[in-house]
Amino acid sequence: LGFARERWYNPSLVLLPDGSAMCAIKDTKQVKKRSMGKPTLSRTVWVNRLYMCTGSAEDLHSLSCKPFDPWKTKRHRECEFGTRVRKGKLDTSGLGDVKVWRWPGKGVYVIFGRKPQHESSFWCEGLVVYHQWIAQVSADPGLKEDDPWRLNNGGPLAVLPDMTTHRYPGNPPYVMEKNWMPFLYTDPGTRVEHLYVTYYVQPHIVFEVFPNGSALHRWTTPAPNLMAQFQHYDVHGGPPVVYVPAKQSITGLPHYLGIMHHIERFDDNRVRLYRHFLFTLAPAPPFAITAISDELPLVFNKLHKEHTHWVAFVSGLCTGAHGSVYITYGSADIQSRLLILSLEHIKSLFSGQIKFTEYDIKLQPSDAHKLKVG
Repeated sequence: LGFARERWYNPSLVLLPDGSAMCAIKDTKQVKKRSMGKPTLSRTVWVNRLYMCTGSAEDLHSLSCKPFDPWKTKRHRECEFGTRVRKGKLDTSGLGDVKVWRWPGKGVYVIFGRKPQHESSFWCEGLVVYHQWIAQVSADPGLKEDDPWRLNNGGPLAVLPDMTTHRYPGNPPYVMEKNWMPFLYTDPGTRVEHLYVTYYVQPHIVFEVFPNGSALHRWTTPAPNLMAQFQHYDVHGGPPVVYVPAKQSITGLPHYLGIMHHIERFDDNRVRLYRHFLFTLAPAPPFAITAISDELPLVFNKLHKEHTHWVAFVSGLCTGAHGSVYITYGSADIQSRLLILSLEHIKSLFSGQIKFTEYDIKLQPSDAHKLKVG
């Protein structure tokens, strides 16, 4: 993507009906900071800075970018991880893994990860030390002032699972919520719109998100046969899920389309390989996974540090003309790239074989694949 400066990565693009485009993108720098809660503790902090870029969809290389802070004038005082998270040696600051999507009739929204605000102390004291937030970037002209999803006046909405219906397995010491994948559904009987998220891919867990920030578990649908090739990996989510109408579908029937990924580790976990796959969901509850593609043909940037040679992360997915899809992703955590797939290319990827691409990685595979939420 030509508009992205050096070391800007993980772009998330959405194409708008008026012919314009909007893309979130970030850069990250690694700094040494002393802890506010314990000044004698020095730690490494990954500092994320977010930009929002706009312009014509006909020239995506010339978008214009500005710093974007959904809190605007309000200061968000992030808590610190402390020693129970990553032994207190590695922390993060700012917005992470920002994904953009459009809600027709309401506007453009982003979902992202960030730590909660510190309250009684500087430390992140709760079980969930990093969770999802939703912010509104722009409102459609017809959106009513009293619409509960008009968020651009009240700041970002903190989104957390409703713990009356959700439990984390294994009693973890802390939880980092990542990679929630939003999608919209209109009930054909009531005509009520619902905001859902793919919370977990296997089994496919769907939550409904409400304007008060509560996320309520709705459905869980395993797909053991489809997911058999991934049984040794922790499968994670990615960008927003998009709706594909029948006339733009690979099957001639409507469905939802998403992207999942897993990570394979080599050289004692020092080197990571990211593999991404398209998947389809049934167009109605419980939104079961119905098909998985062959691996996506992403470009890996091997000109940077060796341990990032095989790192790629898809952060954007939107539909284009004639059934095409636009996939935006970061490569090696330093570069922003765009993959446009035609309808015919998408059809060819759904070969029914779920093929993994063969790579020439001359390193010893690692055994451990640790369980993470998201």
